[in-house]
Amino acid sequence: MKKFPESDYYSIVEEYQSVIRRFINITVKNQWVADDLTQETFIKAYKNLDSLEDKSKIKSWLIRIAYNLCLDYFKTAAKNKIDSLDCIEEVFASNILPMGKQLERDEMSDCIKEKMSLLPQSYRTILCLFDIAGLTHSEIAEMLEINVGNVKVRLHRARIKMKEILKEHCTFSSDERAVLICIPK
Repeated sequence: MKKFPESDYYSIVEEYQSVIRRFINITVKNQWVADDLTQETFIKAYKNLDSLEDKSKIKSWLIRIAYNLCLDYFKTAAKNKIDSLDCIEEVFASNILPMGKQLERDEMSDCIKEKMSLLPQSYRTILCLFDIAGLTHSEIAEMLEINVGNVKVRLHRARIKMKEILKEHCTFSSDERAVLICIPK
């Protein structure tokens, strides 16, 4: 196989680091662990870059590596009785927005993050893969080793459960600018 140029690796890290970091952070719910696992994901990717046959599948390949590292983390944590749900950290990477809009976005994001932690792990994972990481149904199916139909069913169930959680724990309204506001009950 042809060796990837090192510059390709750096561009891969630059392009996908924030997506991988968000996915891992949502999965493990600990920013320090997420930082370590993100770094470990890219180290593994670097070591195995030549095994990637289809460069168009780089994103799903990286997320698969991250997912497997998260599973390993949970197995180790369970053995060591470490509570991986110690804290809830950022879900969405911040973009540069006007200060008021950024505060509104952060407040809404905090509410959603907190409520996502109430979802079962399998639902939280499927939502992260589809809605946050932006993978397709078929990429998720390949990654989780299930069929596309199961992905769609789990995603649908996860969204229904998330909606129930939000209805139970939040009140939504719009302000004078028609901006959606989440008010915890």
